[in-house]
Amino acid sequence: MKKTNKLKDKNKKKSKLSLPMKRPEFIFNFVSFLVVIILGIYFGGRSLYYYSKQNVKMKSEEETLKTAVLKNSQITKETDGLHQEKDGYIFKGKTEQNYVLFANRLYRIMKINEDNSVKIVSNNNEAILNWGENSNYQSSNIYTWLSTGENPNSGIYQKTIPGETALLAKTEWCEGILHENSVKCDTKEQTYFSLLTLDDYIASYGQKGYLYNHQHSWLIGKNETDDNLYISDEGSVEEATVYQGYGVRVVMTLKPNIKIVSGTGTAQNPYIINQEEYTNNIGKYVKLGDDTYRIYEERENMLRLSLNDYLKVGDEYLEKAFGNKTALYNPLNRYNIAYYLNRTFYNSLSYQSYLSECSLPIGEIMVGEDGNYLNQYSELINNKVGLLSLYDWNNNMNLTDYYLINSTASSMAWVYNKDGVLEEEKVTEVRKVIPTVCIDKNLIKSGEGSLESPYVME
Repeated sequence: MKKTNKLKDKNKKKSKLSLPMKRPEFIFNFVSFLVVIILGIYFGGRSLYYYSKQNVKMKSEEETLKTAVLKNSQITKETDGLHQEKDGYIFKGKTEQNYVLFANRLYRIMKINEDNSVKIVSNNNEAILNWGENSNYQSSNIYTWLSTGENPNSGIYQKTIPGETALLAKTEWCEGILHENSVKCDTKEQTYFSLLTLDDYIASYGQKGYLYNHQHSWLIGKNETDDNLYISDEGSVEEATVYQGYGVRVVMTLKPNIKIVSGTGTAQNPYIINQEEYTNNIGKYVKLGDDTYRIYEERENMLRLSLNDYLKVGDEYLEKAFGNKTALYNPLNRYNIAYYLNRTFYNSLSYQSYLSECSLPIGEIMVGEDGNYLNQYSELINNKVGLLSLYDWNNNMNLTDYYLINSTASSMAWVYNKDGVLEEEKVTEVRKVIPTVCIDKNLIKSGEGSLESPYVME
């Protein structure tokens, strides 16, 4: 018993002796650990602060469109690509790294100006229009269609661009005279929106440059006999009369130091402009039943949509005459295309309840020899289903050979023919059909508005 007690006492002594030895070591280790942590936080924080500050600065620089273009493009003097000139940089030849996405549509960068503003042009035609009654550009239908003026129906295109005065600078252009391969320019003008000029096309190497896209497109400029000019689908510059109808490729200038969200400038990964709060729905897609539509006009809460394909009946594309006698869009005439669309087609739709009645311009454009597009608003009709107007924004050049709603004469109607050129057609000829409808955008429930994820209403 005594031995057991001694052993217990001995173990107690050992236990007591070990405590004073561990405490100083523990305190030292703990203090050292705290010092290391504090120093790590201090110097790590300072490093992170300066790195973040520098990174923000670099990111800010990289976000400008000019900086991104210079980073992704090799400057050249003789080959295709970006060329440096005394007043900035300009793309020439068959370059494939100057695509930019703006206002839900694709453009090509033409030039970086000396003040860092960036001149761009629509990748495709934004409409197909007749020039008008006067050969001068500022008196043309196209000039009125592009920019808002005194008439409330002017500026169809400008109304598709959100925040135009906040994001855009005015573009300088000249209605020059073509002499051989040079352009004589006497007076320069400035507007927010314009067409491609002769100078633009020649500077890009013409048919050998990126501006040649196999579409018929108007040019600002004339030849020496005062004829208007256009680019043919073969890339040559040809003369035209004011009554002919070709494509409109819109030119505008983004303000200096405009920012981008992302992109490398290719068609698959274009530079995406940071539009901030200036956005709209033009060019986006809506799914109604089994049909996909595209938004071509937005007025407050009302969206106008056109079918993103030709109208099908079963598995076949419908081909139909406009009417039996006149080109007036008349839903009361059972031989008229309007009658079919607002009865047979409308009654077949599963999404009737989502459609709103909207106003359609059906006035005759050609009054005598006056081909002014404002004539179409001389007569309006309210319907649930319509057709595209000649002067609606419409850059879907994959669809051709279909009727438009506007009349030209008693028995002739406008069509986009198979070559993508405006043409008059007898109303008894059969053509494909692209219906239009209107919806209240407040009824949209979900979707992103892209072709892969369209807006849906249920």
